[in-house]
Amino acid sequence: MSRKQGESSEQWFDRATTEYRTAWDALSTQRRRTSMTGMTSVDQPIVDEQYDVAMDRLAAADCERGDAAIAVDRERRTATTSTACAPTLTTG
Repeated sequence: MSRKQGESSEQWFDRATTEYRTAWDALSTQRRRTSMTGMTSVDQPIVDEQYDVAMDRLAAADCERGDAAIAVDRERRTATTSTACAPTLTTG
């Protein structure tokens, strides 16, 4: 996932946050499934693979969310700086 063309930083951040929450829920589901069913030596590779996929998805979503947060912060700072440095008009 990356920023879509025409998407604001806030929209990107919201989308990345949604993906992060979805990935977190998937990982939590995988953890519950593993604890409820237990693991046998036969099932171990399958369970490990599913868990690894869930962890990879969560890590990618967390990275994307971090990149989006940096973009939002950068835009807010730029907007604040440009407003603070704008010349004031006086009439007189």
